[in-house]
Amino acid sequence: MFFLLVLSRALSSFNLLNNLPGTLPSLSPMSRLQHSMQLSPNSLNMQKKQSRPTFTGHQIYQLERKFEQTKYLAGADRAQLAQELNMSESQVKVWFQNRRTKWRKKEAADNALVKRGASGDKSPCSLSPFLAGI
Repeated sequence: MFFLLVLSRALSSFNLLNNLPGTLPSLSPMSRLQHSMQLSPNSLNMQKKQSRPTFTGHQIYQLERKFEQTKYLAGADRAQLAQELNMSESQVKVWFQNRRTKWRKKEAADNALVKRGASGDKSPCSLSPFLAGI
């Protein structure tokens, strides 16, 4: 008998919790999510996320060649390269930003390997032939 009393109180408190202000009574989690999305103030301004551009091999080759010559492009050079490669200036700009980040990381890793080798560190990591290509 005591068990039934506790169970009924638990169920009634569960129903009370579900009916609190700001909650959605008797909706499945998916329905609650859909309902909250409908009430979202940003839902009117939601736009489809722009897809990532896929560059052709020729575009990448030309971008890499230009990057070897100079790590930073001036505005006129960027506009000219973008026009030659049929890309927007912002695509060229972001490509160069990302490529510089990749270049800096590689430089830092190479410098760390050189320092480790110069210090005479004979840890298993420094002896690995697989790290030479990184």
